[in-house]
Amino acid sequence: MDSALQHIGWENCLIEPRSDRSVESYARWKQGFPQPMIGYFSPVPWMARALVDTHCEYGLLMHLDQTVADLIVLAVSQENSCRYCYAGVRALLWLQGMSRSRIQRLEQDLTRARLSPRTMAAITFARSQSRMGPSAARSARGALQRAGYGMEEIREVAYVAAATDFSNRAHTIPAIPARSLERMPDQLIARLLRPLLGWIVKRHRYRGHATPLDFVPPCPYGPLVNAYAGSPIAVALTAMMTDMWLSKHLSRRCKLPIFAVVARGLACETRTGAVAKALREEGLDEAALKRVLTHLDAPELAPIERVLVPFVRDTVWYEPVSIQRRAKAIRERLTPEVHRGDWRRRVGQRHLPIGRGRHRRLNDDNRAGCRFAPASDVGWRAVPAKTQDRKPLGATRRCRSGPAAPARRMLAIRSRPSGSATPCGEGSAGERTGR
Repeated sequence: MDSALQHIGWENCLIEPRSDRSVESYARWKQGFPQPMIGYFSPVPWMARALVDTHCEYGLLMHLDQTVADLIVLAVSQENSCRYCYAGVRALLWLQGMSRSRIQRLEQDLTRARLSPRTMAAITFARSQSRMGPSAARSARGALQRAGYGMEEIREVAYVAAATDFSNRAHTIPAIPARSLERMPDQLIARLLRPLLGWIVKRHRYRGHATPLDFVPPCPYGPLVNAYAGSPIAVALTAMMTDMWLSKHLSRRCKLPIFAVVARGLACETRTGAVAKALREEGLDEAALKRVLTHLDAPELAPIERVLVPFVRDTVWYEPVSIQRRAKAIRERLTPEVHRGDWRRRVGQRHLPIGRGRHRRLNDDNRAGCRFAPASDVGWRAVPAKTQDRKPLGATRRCRSGPAAPARRMLAIRSRPSGSATPCGEGSAGERTGR
């Protein structure tokens, strides 16, 4: 099924998936089916869980119609040119019974689709919020009120748009592969299983109910969740913000300038005083914060902060290919060069989030003559480089044991010249068998 975003450029994925059974099981329990993208974010558990918990269809909406919410996700993903999220919501609409022609009519131009004025008002508000930030959303709120939306519904419309913005950036910046989702309606197995998959999707969707807010997140923007007090949205936001604030991948001193820069880029001055106070506690005074907001740099910043702050400012408004290339440059800048080492040794791998990416750190012992290739989810394996001075077939050399080892030994024996024999004491049985 042709997509309106197929012409959008998309770089190769910048991060590698890593299996985490606890996160994968949680996503399957919450959504009813395996989530292919969750492995890309499993090294940062709070983010992997947030991408599952912030989905509005899993018990977060109490007033807004779920069909309207789906159309908001479609419109905002189209506005942000996120091929992954756009393909995901199109696939969900198709699984729930919407025809291909209907989806294509919707995506061609959501502003002129045959929708009710009430639905169009919600879509216009969400697109304004995503395109121009809070200032445009304030002016569009009047149109929602005139269309008959109450404050509870307006808050949920704003949440759906903001959660989609978060998901769009999380999948766009590291260039999570979207081709499999885009091709789903064209695959025979998907068409055959469409009734079953649609039933699973509908079975796991449910409406939310009033939920008390037990505590406020400890980060400077934590009190903002009080706007959703009594709604399950507040509980989901509290869990996400608390886990993010307590995460050790980035220091709190590094997170605070990021908050301030994004707020300045969105022209949202809420809680700037709380951010400045928290930065003073971390050793960064108000004058330094002003320099950071003005020039995106300051001598007081740590090296990693001086790299991330300008990059974060670019993520406020971006084009997919440009921000993906920028993220790739940041990753290469923060990732040490992989030195050559002994091919029999394993090298450890650590992860550090770079915006939406990971920082890879490798240690080895500086020996020449090998190259590195991924071996598993927890490390790297060094394999011998292809060299010109390899021993001829049949020469005594160490080879890998396993099911193919007997065939290699037989081939080596047959390739020997007639009458030749291995000299006594040259090449033990263990060497000939490759053990």
